[in-house]
Parts: sequence; C-alpha cells; structure tokens
Amino acid sequence: MLRTLLLLVPFLASSLLALVPSGEDQFEAARAKLKAGETEAAAELAMAVLQQSPYDLDGYKLMADIAEANSDVAGQLRWMKWSWWNRKYTGQLNDSEAAAESIAALWTGWNQDELILEEWESNLEAAAKKASGKKFYRLAGHFMDRLMKLNVGDKKLEKSYEKLADKAGQELSGGAFAAASIRRKSPQWLAKQNEKHQHWESPFERKTKHYNLNTNISWEFAETAASALDEVNEFYRSIYDYKKKARATIWCMRKRSDFDRMSMKLLSRPMPSRGVGGYWVASLKSVVAYDRSYDEDGFTIDSLWKTLFHEASHQFMSLLTKGRHIPPTWLNEGTSCYFEGCVIKADGTIVKNNPAEHRLRSWYMLDTNPKTRKSLEQLIAHPRNLGADGTGSLSYEGEYYSYGWSLVYFLLNYEENDRRVYGTPITPDGRVPDDYKAVKKAGRLVYRDAYQKYLMHFAKRGCKGDRYYALEMAKKYFVEEIEDPDVTNWEAFEARWRKFNTSLYQEQEEMGMEFADVLQARCRGYLQADDFERARITAEQADNKRAGDAETYRLLAMANAGDDREADAVFWMVRHWEEVYPVGKEQEAKAAEDWLEKNGGKDYLKLYIEPTKLAIGELASACASAKESDYPIMSGLFALHGMETLGMNHVGLEEYVAMDGVAGDLRMWQAAYNKDASSNRKYITPDLTTDLISFQDDGMLINNPQGPPRPGTELTDVQALRDLRPPFEMRGEVVVDGDWGELYFGLDHRRKPKLAVLFGKYEDMDVTRFDRVKFRTDVDSGTAFMVHEQVGGYKFESEGSTRFRLEVDAEGNGRFWVNDEDAFTLPEDFDVDGWTGSFGVSTDDGTLALWKSFEVRPNRPFWPVP
Repeated sequence: MLRTLLLLVPFLASSLLALVPSGEDQFEAARAKLKAGETEAAAELAMAVLQQSPYDLDGYKLMADIAEANSDVAGQLRWMKWSWWNRKYTGQLNDSEAAAESIAALWTGWNQDELILEEWESNLEAAAKKASGKKFYRLAGHFMDRLMKLNVGDKKLEKSYEKLADKAGQELSGGAFAAASIRRKSPQWLAKQNEKHQHWESPFERKTKHYNLNTNISWEFAETAASALDEVNEFYRSIYDYKKKARATIWCMRKRSDFDRMSMKLLSRPMPSRGVGGYWVASLKSVVAYDRSYDEDGFTIDSLWKTLFHEASHQFMSLLTKGRHIPPTWLNEGTSCYFEGCVIKADGTIVKNNPAEHRLRSWYMLDTNPKTRKSLEQLIAHPRNLGADGTGSLSYEGEYYSYGWSLVYFLLNYEENDRRVYGTPITPDGRVPDDYKAVKKAGRLVYRDAYQKYLMHFAKRGCKGDRYYALEMAKKYFVEEIEDPDVTNWEAFEARWRKFNTSLYQEQEEMGMEFADVLQARCRGYLQADDFERARITAEQADNKRAGDAETYRLLAMANAGDDREADAVFWMVRHWEEVYPVGKEQEAKAAEDWLEKNGGKDYLKLYIEPTKLAIGELASACASAKESDYPIMSGLFALHGMETLGMNHVGLEEYVAMDGVAGDLRMWQAAYNKDASSNRKYITPDLTTDLISFQDDGMLINNPQGPPRPGTELTDVQALRDLRPPFEMRGEVVVDGDWGELYFGLDHRRKPKLAVLFGKYEDMDVTRFDRVKFRTDVDSGTAFMVHEQVGGYKFESEGSTRFRLEVDAEGNGRFWVNDEDAFTLPEDFDVDGWTGSFGVSTDDGTLALWKSFEVRPNRPFWPVP
C-alpha cells in the first residue's frame, strides 16, 4: 500500500488539479482587465490573490484603482486606509505626508481616528514603563505586548521587551514572557533555528534556575520548557516540603532512536519498546525523555509534558529518601502522577493541582468494572514495595498508576464536608444541581497533613522489606489519627475515596464548560475561608476550563490580593475591567476601578483606564459623524481601528462594524494554508524517504502511509484564523485516496479536537461523516488517545473530488454543502463549544488527501496588518 501511495503523489499533483498562476501573474491579469474596462472581472481576480496574500500592498493599490475607475470614492477610501494602516504599523510609512494628502483629497476627515489613538498609545507606553518600574511585571508585559502588536518590527520596543523579560525572570512571569516571545517569531525564523538544532549532537541548551535543559525538539519547546519546568519545580517543593537547593539535568529528544542511544549510554540497556516515554536516573540527577508524537501513533506533544512533569518530580523523592530507603510504590509513583495534571495554558502560565484527566479516565474505566477494580489494600501493599532486594515482583502493572494517582489526589484535596462526597454532581437527567454550584465556606483539608506525615515517615524509614507495613501506616495516619466520626474504619475510608473520585470524574467529563461555574463557586468559598492559595489555584483551573471569563479574572485578583501578591492582583483586576467595560457592564467596571484605586492600581487608572474610556468616547463621536457623511463606510473603519488598537470590542464601536450595517462587510476570505515548498516535511527511514506534507501551487497534500510516520494534525498557518469562534464560514475542495481525509474543529492549545468532519468513500459513493471526538485511556501507557463517535453523515454521487462549504451561526448551528447541492443541517452534537478553537486537517492511516482552495472567513472584520 505504501508503494502505491508514493507513486500516486505526482499523479495527484499533476493530473487531478489544474495549476493556478502565481500571485504576481494574477495581479497582472487583473490589471489587464482593469485596463480593458472590465472592472468587475478585475476586482474578482485581485480578490482571489488577496485571499492568498491578504496583506499585499500592491493588491490594496489595485483595488483602490478599480474603485476609482468605478467612481467609487468610498471604496477608494477603504483600500487606501488599509494601505495606510499596513504601512504605519509595519514601519513602512516612509512618505506619510504625500500619502495623507492623496487620501485627504478624497475626504478631509479621513484621519480622525489616528489623532485619537496616537494619544491613547502614548499613555499605554507610559503605563508599561510605570508597571515595569514598580515591578508589576505581568502587567508591564501585557501592555508591552499590546504595543508590539501595534508596531510590528519596532526594534526599540523589542529591546525594551527583552529587558523587561530579563528583569522579571520566568518564575515571576508565569511563563507569559516565553509564550509571547514564541508568538512573535516568524515561521521562517523558527524553521531556521529548528533545522540548525534538529540533530541530537547539536541540541538547544538552556540553563534555568533549577535545570540544565538539552533538547532537539524545537526552539518553541526549549523556550516553553525552560519556563514551565522552573515553575513546576516550585510546585514540587510545596508538595514534597523541600526547601534546599537542588539541580537536575533534562535530556529531551525528538526521536525514539536518540532516546535509545542515550539509554544505552547512561544505563547500558534500552528501555522497553512500549509504555516508557521517559525516566529518572537518581545517580545522575537526570531526566531522559522523548517526544512520542514524532514517530509513534496515538500520541500528542501533551504526552511529553506529562512525562516530563512526572519524571522530574522523582528527583524530590530521591532527595527525601537519600537513595537509602524504598518508599511504598503507590506513594512514589502516585505522587509523580499527581504532577501530570499540570497544564500549560496558551498564555504560558501553569495550572496546578489539576486532575490528570487521562489518569482519572483510566481509574474510572477500571473501577466501574468488577473484573478490573482494585482495592486500596492491593494498591498500598503492592509487592513492588519490597524493591529489587525483596522477594516480590519488580513490575508495577499499568492500571495501578491511575489508582496511585487517585489516592494521592484525594489525600491532597478532600475537604471537610466535601460536596464531592456529600453532594450530587450530576442528576440522572444530566443537570448540575444548584446546590452543587452554591457558594459554601470551604472546610479544612482533612488529609493534607496526614499525607505529609506519611511521606516523611517512609522517607526516613522505607518499607524495610515488609510490603504490608505501608498499609498498616496508612490505616494509622489516614483513619485512626484523623478520628472522623463518618470514617471509623478502613472500609469507610475506601468508600469515601471512591465516591470522591467518581464525583471528580463527573465534574471533569460530564459537566463541560459548566464546570467553570462550579470552580468559581468553590473559589468564592475559599475566599470566605481566607484560604487564598486554594482560591488562586481553583480560579486558575476555572480559567483553563473556560478562558476569557470576566468573573474568573476578578476572583484571581481577589485571591492574589489575599495572598499578598499585589502585582498579580492588579494585573487580573485590569484584565477583569477589560472584559466588563467593553460589554457595557457599568457597575462591575466601576467596582473594578474603585478596587484598583484602593489596592495599588491608581497609576493604571490614570495612565490606562481613563485614557481608554476617553478614546472610546471620542471614537464613537467620530464614527457617528462619519455615519452622517457621504462616506458612511469610514465609520466602520474608524471603529475597526479603535477595536484593534485598544484590544477590545466595545459595544459602542461594534455597531459601526456590523456585517450588514453602514460599513458594509469588512470581513475577508483568507487562505487557510498558504506555505510554499520550503515548508514541505519528509520522514526518512533507512529504506525510504516519505513525503508527509507537500505544499504545492494547487494545494496542500498530506500523505499518511501505514505505520509509524504519522503526520498529525496540520494547523492553519494563519494567525488570525487560529482561534475560530462562531459565527464563521469555510469552503474548499478535497481529493482523498484511501480511507478518510480529516477536518478537525475545536482544537485547544494541546491540539485536542472536539469535532471532526471526515471525507471518504463507501462503495461507489462519496461520504461526508460527522463525528464527536473523545479521548480514551491506554492503561498500560497511561496516555489518552483519540476516538471518534459518529453522530451523522451524508452520501452523494462521486465526482472524484469533494467541494464543501460550511456556515456556523452564533448559536453554533451549522449548515453544510457538498458539490453545490442543497444544504443540510449538521447534528445538534456540533455546538458552540465544539466549534470554538483552532482547526486543522489530517488523514487516516494509508491515505492521501489533497486540500485546495481552502478558505475561511471568521466573524471578525479583517485587520490589514500582519
């Protein structure tokens, strides 16, 4: 099959698809049409090029010329304004006076927005300097990031930002500086760096506060890991209660072959071929791991982060036991599995104390089956407790990892009168009861101190050759010394643990985004109890579950303030204000301003919030005036400029950029995949070279042969399309040879999709299939893998290729067209949550898929600055 697929590549490229002219040739064709007086055809050809190269100044000039030929002054103003913005914000506005004069000749009021926003931008710069000077680093970074988006390529700003990041240190910034730096690097720059360090002999090297990091995965991974591992290291120390200095080395490879070579070098033996993605070597103070997503099926880069967070934590058990004692296996592995729940958010910050979802799924799957259920006695008194010198087995079966994790998570999180034990998360009809979301003052952590005592006991003593001693001490510390009237024996303790984790599963898997409401209520309960650390961590979990929530930002501010983290508190209250003020929530915005006045944010009221309110008011007046002029489209352009510069969609400005309003439709179709052959990717084995991804004039070809070299999901390379939110539109064409061409939606920053539209064949018919995407757990490896649940489909006459078009409205309802036939409605399972996120394409094993003319029109008006 592989041989056949490889032979088909040139056939598909040359025979099935017609070549289209290059961008320059097509502009020339448009110019020829314009010269011939065929303005409508000229505009159509020019727009086709702009869909591929949406920031092309020649295209803007040509569209302005076409508008002039049509005596369309409004159209001229639109395209000349786009050109002005592009040049201004990319440092190319060399002859600004001449450009301004040519636009002013059309309408003298064309630049009212500019004068308003330049004043605002100078205030923003002052706010960033003030925040930096006061060591409010996250807030300074937030303001600086806004400035740099407005001034692409500004060397002075870039140097200022680098100085700020150095002053802050990654441990103070929550990884946000690393994430922002990564976002700003061009694909070409990243590709050059990654090529230079792709081989293990010349890895990226980073020295951080706690680690020496070596990796050849990518520059992005090196930067993220350098920040993330240091932050998680501080979390390790809080759980293991370890204060002394300690360093370790991280070796992180891209390929399994490099991992095996390193294992032979360090251990004189290879690792098992299944289930081992990394390990800790205590004698060398080193973690060795590799990216299983590179050449193994069913893994994502998320698997590597889990492995790193797990293995690096073993350092602290080694430090506590000093290498002389063997701790109970559930304690050693369960605690390391606990850290697998740490999540790196898109902004670079780390969510801690998060349930390790793949372990939770595994535990639930095993524990609800009588044939696979384990008891706590089986877990705690496992033969592995005897170690290498005992009489027991050296193996620790895969399913015990999820059980060890579940017990540690329970001990560190069970609260007095915990609603996860004394409440009902989900009713039989699938509702979350109001009582479960009610705010209740938090109770104390019942087992947290007991866990610490147990840990220290075995760190000093070890199991001493008695596997049941671990169980004896568990009963002592977790039942007898707790003296809970509801848990008077071991059986009651086990029942409480089982109920807690069952509720945890329902929260994570069945509540969806509604779980953020539960977490917010829980956070308020912690605030009432003055437990600010738990309040902060819980609010961070809520932010990870439902990003961009104004109430979560407010709770983060309150929790940080209670924990004497003034700089972070002010940062989050400013973020809260940025969410509530634009949507017209005046009372909440005023409350945020009053809070900032009293809690260290007075400077940012003066330098940022008040100037922002003033700018919006002045812009709204300018828009209203323009609406009454001969060129009402300028009202929409003023509002668009304000929303992009201010970074907020204020209700007072949005009405002027309405899609069917006075501004006309300011959206634009954009090519989803627009790379050249320099971005092609190959997979090289000793006996063949396989093209995985090929970017050609006629589209993007994905080849997924049978076996290891799986290309994964190819995300769009257009930043403006990376985060789709309904409503949006999509159209394209796909040619599939093999099983399924796969179009995924709702991908989060860990590349986990929620929905799939599949294109394939059934007998002599073309088929479009609609699937919900879920994740299941491989018990042996402890990792989640993707499964499809079909919820609909459509068959139609085969035409060799499939043209498709998709429309999704604001409520998440979708309509789908294939080959220009009548539209049909997508299943109800395809909802707003499923559509929200990035999208990407892939193919099934043993399949070729060629995607061409793939274009997207998001719900946002187009901003003509790259």
